[in-house]
Amino acid sequence: MEAETKEQRFREMKELFKKYRTFYIQHILEEKKKVRNTEVRKMLNEFVIGRMASKPGIRAYIFEKMWDILSLPKNSTFYKLCVGIEMQLGQTYSFNVGADKKCGYGKRYTTAFLTAKEMKRIHKSFFVKCFPNHYNEIWKIFDEIYDVFYSAQIFDTIINLYPNIGKSIHSILQNSIQADEEEFYMNFGIEKKYLMRVYSKFKFHKFEFKTLPFFVLKRTYGINAHMIEHYPLLIKVFYPEIGRKEILALSGYGRYYGISMMITNDIQDFALDLLADESTPRAKTKTDAFNDVINQKITWPIMYALLDSDDIAKEIIHKAYTKPTQENLELLRKMLLSKEYIKQAVLESLSYAHLAIENLSNFSNTSHKEMLTHVAISMSLFTKYHKLLKHFYNIHLRPSKSSIRKRKTELIKVMKNEKQIFDI
Repeated sequence: MEAETKEQRFREMKELFKKYRTFYIQHILEEKKKVRNTEVRKMLNEFVIGRMASKPGIRAYIFEKMWDILSLPKNSTFYKLCVGIEMQLGQTYSFNVGADKKCGYGKRYTTAFLTAKEMKRIHKSFFVKCFPNHYNEIWKIFDEIYDVFYSAQIFDTIINLYPNIGKSIHSILQNSIQADEEEFYMNFGIEKKYLMRVYSKFKFHKFEFKTLPFFVLKRTYGINAHMIEHYPLLIKVFYPEIGRKEILALSGYGRYYGISMMITNDIQDFALDLLADESTPRAKTKTDAFNDVINQKITWPIMYALLDSDDIAKEIIHKAYTKPTQENLELLRKMLLSKEYIKQAVLESLSYAHLAIENLSNFSNTSHKEMLTHVAISMSLFTKYHKLLKHFYNIHLRPSKSSIRKRKTELIKVMKNEKQIFDI
């Protein structure tokens, strides 16, 4: 049953992708002609068109199922909104590329920022063209997402790059205090308000993986959740008659699913190289295995180990982060599996997935609700990456039902403070 539902999801994702892909590419190609910076045009070709337009995306599919569960017609508005969602992802992924070591340092991170800036402009122009009567309402929703994204991502990028070029970014932040706002934006693609907000945090922290604050992790996962939980608000713009209860329920699903998905994404980093072929997500390849470690990122399994009192585990982490040889990375993976830090991450992801599903409880039992349920469980439990780790290392990652219930109860108790996920 699980395999059949998964095959159905892949078919539906491909069908949806075919219907909006051409429009997505055409608009970006048209707007790319206005870009003078050759490096930015290259990145638009390489990443925004090359990768983003090569495989269907899960976020647009989640949006489709939200649309379907409300029994709304599949009209041009729906497909254009899917394009808008993909364009925002193109913008966020462009920004992230700048922090990856495999892309090189030097001016590459500036090019990534400028490409993200162009994607934001392209995104705006798309909505102005397609929805002139609803532009202000739509952009208000996306702008709120961008506000969270920019503040958090710039801060995370600085942390990730600090051992290499973070000091030069620190200098940029210091100099921006006196810089002309418009000129600074034109040069770096980042609005001064975000830089100043980040600077106020930056100067108070030490940038070593041993001392990274927990809220950095929470906020990083909050970015993704913040994006998906806003999708139902787009629906409300065009169908104001839909009740607040339904919108809030779908937003809750989006938030918890978003957090669950990003924790799974962390686990995936330790299994990409185990794949037999190149059937990896569109934003990653097999060579991206251990990329989070190589790029100095503190992810969920690593966090559990750092919060533990096991000095041997911390020493293994230190070696992998300071000298990421294949031998040290393999030792890190085995340690995270044997001491069940990855299993803890699976439990966390699955607990958030159950919280997402509970938000759907008041909707009728349709195939669309079933698919949203399947996506949440499948992404957090039945991924091929878990199966690969089990196959190669004989480690069972599936948590017990009692541990899921216990962790879910714990998460519910701290919901009142959950807004801190998005704090900067």
